[in-house]
Amino acid sequence: MIARLMWESQTMVTSDDLLRGIDDIDWGRLRHLEGHADDVPRLLQDLADAGQREREWAFTLLWDRYLRWPGGDDNAGPHTVPFLARIAIAAAAPESRLCALQILQQLAVGHDGRHEDLRVGTDTTTARAEAAADATRSSWPRSYEAVRAELPGLTALLGDPDAAVRARAARLLKWFPGQAATSGPALVAALEAEPDPTVCAAILLTLALIGDRSCAAAVHWQLDAPSQIVRWTAAIASARIITTHTTRHPETGPAGSAVGPGDDEARRVVAVLAQFAADDNYPLHHRVGGPLEWYTAQMLLALAGREELDDLTDDIVTALGDCLRKVDVSLVADLAAEAVILAFGSTPQVAPRAFADLSPVQQHLIVCLGDNAGEGSSSNRHPSHPPYVYEHPEHRPALTRLAAVLADAGLPGLGDPRPRYEPLRLYAGLPLTFWTSRQTG
Repeated sequence: MIARLMWESQTMVTSDDLLRGIDDIDWGRLRHLEGHADDVPRLLQDLADAGQREREWAFTLLWDRYLRWPGGDDNAGPHTVPFLARIAIAAAAPESRLCALQILQQLAVGHDGRHEDLRVGTDTTTARAEAAADATRSSWPRSYEAVRAELPGLTALLGDPDAAVRARAARLLKWFPGQAATSGPALVAALEAEPDPTVCAAILLTLALIGDRSCAAAVHWQLDAPSQIVRWTAAIASARIITTHTTRHPETGPAGSAVGPGDDEARRVVAVLAQFAADDNYPLHHRVGGPLEWYTAQMLLALAGREELDDLTDDIVTALGDCLRKVDVSLVADLAAEAVILAFGSTPQVAPRAFADLSPVQQHLIVCLGDNAGEGSSSNRHPSHPPYVYEHPEHRPALTRLAAVLADAGLPGLGDPRPRYEPLRLYAGLPLTFWTSRQTG
């Protein structure tokens, strides 16, 4: 509501208001990636109220070149945060607000290309402590703290008139678990009122990381949403809450309807996750801020550790295979070991000598892992790609790790005379014996 009221009075907010105090900073003394930062005030001015071309160029320089990488104590990044926050909250153009939010997240999180492990959660404390001790990255913790100081106003952007701004504000909040006591209720309130499915999905993924059992009812309610992407992310968030916050108590959904998670909650979540894992026609991770197949695989593995779900192990392994076949090849090895152990046991009684010796569920998992290693992730796969497109040197470490994982799990080797499995054999030097009896069709 605060953000909406501010937006409705944009005609009263000028760039001078947004950038008040900017001349009090000695920008020439500060630096960014490409030199002295005395051009930053002009770029912030263009970001705040210039035309589209100037705004986009200012964003490109600030986000992609100047402030993308953390620096030392003279880095300009932390000094830009108050001005970027004002632009995000009160600039007239939604594009300006969105660009400012993106830069703020970049400053707060740093650029390491990682995705979150939902089983661990968002832990920036250790990384910030390490950066603070590194003279080449010491500005990042200060940027993080500067953005955290602006969170009350930025959280209000969950009510912004522009859906893209609302979604970006939700994604920013996931990096501040220490503020979950205030941001959590705000996210739940926004979720219950949000009409846009993509924004709902972004809110649910943030609640997956920072939410607790108090959010369970609002999250569980979304399992019945008409939108597929909302149901999928609701299942991911529900799984995270189930596996990390085990205390059960009566819950109430929106409008006072009783929808408290019961004994079948985890089973239903497994069913929903399995449904979307098997769906090859719905890759929308790029729209909601995270690789949903990877998050799904993480949550399936977490649910597999629950005793009451032992009878669903085959269903979970099948869904894991469906997920891991589509997860980016650089990420799949991190989860493949756990998936193979779940399917084969940590100490197999008898190592299978041929593919035909495996159960249908085990065969499915191995085929899916082989498909991933041979063809790459669903986001990269294209019908026109030749079979050897993923033999590029940058993929070799990931492929080698995957092959080693399968060997360590008790499988004597992985290879296939068909071209798409060739990388595993070439890069790991594994024999073909495991696949000799396989039906190649």
